[in-house]
Amino acid sequence: MELNASFCSRKFVIANARVENCAIIFCNDGFCHMCGYSRAEIMQKPCTCNFLYGPDTKRLAIAQMAQALLGSEERKVEINLYRKDALLVVRERKQERERRTQRRRQLSLL
Repeated sequence: MELNASFCSRKFVIANARVENCAIIFCNDGFCHMCGYSRAEIMQKPCTCNFLYGPDTKRLAIAQMAQALLGSEERKVEINLYRKDALLVVRERKQERERRTQRRRQLSLL
């Protein structure tokens, strides 16, 4: 079975909705790399990922995300999350995009 590159680059957690805090029961390597925590540190944390909140994480975004999770509804929420080393996760995503763009340019030159 061949997996496409976009699937392999996705970062995600899986949580148990049957327990009170919707505990995380799995996270992939991409998520661990993105946030700087080991899988063991992430397991059993709430699926709201409150351990990734920081000084610029807006209360409204936190409330919207919690409401969507509790109500089992789909919602797009922009939220600032922080890595274990206190760097903003968005910065890492931007750097990743820049690296991919640079690799494509290098490949097109070959």
